[in-house]
Amino acid sequence: EEICRQSGVAGNGTIGRGFTGKVVCQQARSADLIVLGHQPHQGNGSCHRGSILEEVIRKAPTPVLVTTGTARQVRGVLLTFNGTKADSRALHLAARFSQSHGLPLTILVAAHQLQPYLKKTLWLENYLKPYLIETKFLSADGHLTQTIIGVANTEPSDIIFAGSYQHNSLVTAILGSTLDDLIDRAPCPVLI
Repeated sequence: EEICRQSGVAGNGTIGRGFTGKVVCQQARSADLIVLGHQPHQGNGSCHRGSILEEVIRKAPTPVLVTTGTARQVRGVLLTFNGTKADSRALHLAARFSQSHGLPLTILVAAHQLQPYLKKTLWLENYLKPYLIETKFLSADGHLTQTIIGVANTEPSDIIFAGSYQHNSLVTAILGSTLDDLIDRAPCPVLI
């Protein structure tokens, strides 16, 4: 509470008992956002499997902002989009955030062929028209995490919006996760 007060941000603290991830998710029922600090893992994203971070991201009733460093002024927003339900929620949040802060929105559309890319881009353009925000569409092809990091480093992107995990815990444990990899390697905060 003291840190919030010194920063000019309204906030309150609670001490909970129980499993950390579960307690955080329960407390988040009355919150608009969960902010979690994260120490990046060197190597693949497998360190998240079974972690508090993974549990909160999977079960939180509200968006989760994962940050690894100090805050900086946001000059632009990057959204990763593949067309899933979780991506649609991230799209809505990114559009509202960009609109309310007057920020450009870069959308990285995952598509391995031209036709799906064009279809998704057309749908996105129609969805974003009422927001009246500056948008730029890019195609992601190949290693998705590397592409996201590359775009985040070249476009004015100081926050990345992404959908949640695409698979259940077992599939993620076997195959790994683009989201885990992104959280570990992103040059800026990731909102999920």
